[in-house]
Amino acid sequence: MMSSRLSRFMTARQIRISHLTRASGLSRHFILRLEQGVAQPSVPTIKALVDGARIVTNDPSIKANDLFLLDDDELHPEKP
Repeated sequence: MMSSRLSRFMTARQIRISHLTRASGLSRHFILRLEQGVAQPSVPTIKALVDGARIVTNDPSIKANDLFLLDDDELHPEKP
């Protein structure tokens, strides 16, 4: 199974799911489903996770696209 952007972000930043759970207010089970790509986040969920990731990492520059693939350009890159 391919890892999700959220999963790669958490690994790279050494973020424990328990810390992200507390900071985002989302359940551990739901975050695991997002990491596995089983669930798709809503806009409020994305906001909660971005806010939580910013708190846990103390990095206000984190964007939604850091956690989830949101940019169509990455799905369909233009060929030169």
